[in-house]
Amino acid sequence: MNNTTYSPEDLRGMLDTYSPEQQMEIDARTVSESAKALADASAQIKACIENLPPLVTAMQKATVLHISEESKAEIIQAGKDVGIAASKAFNESVSKTITKARKEVKRVSIPATMAYCLFYVFILLITYISVILFLNGFVWHNAFLWKFAIFLLVCLTLVMALTILICYKGWL
Repeated sequence: MNNTTYSPEDLRGMLDTYSPEQQMEIDARTVSESAKALADASAQIKACIENLPPLVTAMQKATVLHISEESKAEIIQAGKDVGIAASKAFNESVSKTITKARKEVKRVSIPATMAYCLFYVFILLITYISVILFLNGFVWHNAFLWKFAIFLLVCLTLVMALTILICYKGWL
């Protein structure tokens, strides 16, 4: 048996670390905040793109270079298209990451020790039920115990089927 002792400094150090679920929540929050910042930046880029025509007019007055109206419209449209395409591509990649992070947050993990304990309890209960059924079948011959055992098995089957259905549908 492992007989490890922990000092107060060790325990404080363990409290400062995050569990996987807490880290996933922090990551999901960070991604969500990044998506909001992206949306704000995208709106600012769009506003800047819409302010390009007055800047082009000012540049025409400041330089000797003359650009035809058709070329000016093409340059403005190309700038808008590039900005919008870049913001859409970035938004799509961020939304995929957010969706993946949200799915991960819904998971629940239990410690390995608890899983082993539950497994032992399950084995103990199966053994107990087997002994009771064996005794009833060969020693006691009690009809009430048979009805009760069949009722429990039917209830267990229904609850397990309902749990599997709920998990499969994603309601749990």
